[in-house]
Parts: sequence; structure tokens; C-alpha cells
Amino acid sequence: MENAMRKAKWYGQFADRVISEDSGLYFLDLPLRDPRQPGLFIRRAADGHEMTDEEMIEHYARLVESLGGRSVACYLDGYAVCRDGKVYGYMEDARQQRQAASFLMLAKPHPGRHPGWPLDSLSADLQGRYWMDFSGDERMPEMELRQAAKEKLLAFLYDKLGIE
Repeated sequence: MENAMRKAKWYGQFADRVISEDSGLYFLDLPLRDPRQPGLFIRRAADGHEMTDEEMIEHYARLVESLGGRSVACYLDGYAVCRDGKVYGYMEDARQQRQAASFLMLAKPHPGRHPGWPLDSLSADLQGRYWMDFSGDERMPEMELRQAAKEKLLAFLYDKLGIE
């Protein structure tokens, strides 16, 4: 949420209303402070360079392999609104986010690719079905849990943006 708030504050210099978001990727099989946790630096390699899509797939496949070939992961999302120079942050409780947004990462990449979204090739629902295999109108089983979080986020956005 802190990064989202920084972004909103900066862009708020140029607009009356701004919405920003930032996400971090976390593996639930690793301690939060483990140096292998990607956190906010999902695309940044240990040497500091920005990984290509294929480098990311290779890097995370190796990490997941070291964790037994599959690992439960989640993105923790923080949001912010800047309205008339005032910044408001929102982040659902991390435990609730983990419950609603957990998914599997698998060591064996799916052959399909979504350019710009490389980790889709390693990500699966909790039953092990690759995200790449879901059609556009098909819903993953976990989507029902995410609906309640979405409604809370929308309430925050409407309130802080002054939308009735």
C-alpha cells in the first residue's frame, strides 16, 4: 500500500483524482523475510536487471522446483486514491488476501504464453489447472472468494473519489 500511496501522491500533483495500485508476489512456503521472496520486485533479478518474460519463467520455475515442484503463492495488493491533494490508502488484511487470492505456482511451465504476463505460464488454480487453460468467460473456482474483496475495494474507491 505504501508504494501505491507514493504513486498516488506524485501523480496527484497533475490531476484532481488519481487511483494507483501496487502488488507484491509472495510464496506462502517461504518466510516473509526470506531473500527469495519476490515481494515488490517481481521482475527484478538478484543482480538488479529487469528480467525478460522467459527469464522470469525460468527463474520462478527453478524457485518453485526448489520448493518441491509446486508452491502456494499470492499477490498482496495495495491501493491508493489521491483526491484534491489528500492521499488515502487501502489494503485488505494480508491474511484475508492470502485466503481469497492464493493460487499454485508450478515448476513445469505451460507451453502457452501471455506476453507481458509471464507468470501466467506457471500459475494454476488450487486444483492444479493452469491459468492458461481457462477460457475468457470461464471462472476459476477461487473467483467467488475474490468477489467480496472486490466489493470492499469498490466501496473504498467510491467513497474516496466522492462518487455516489
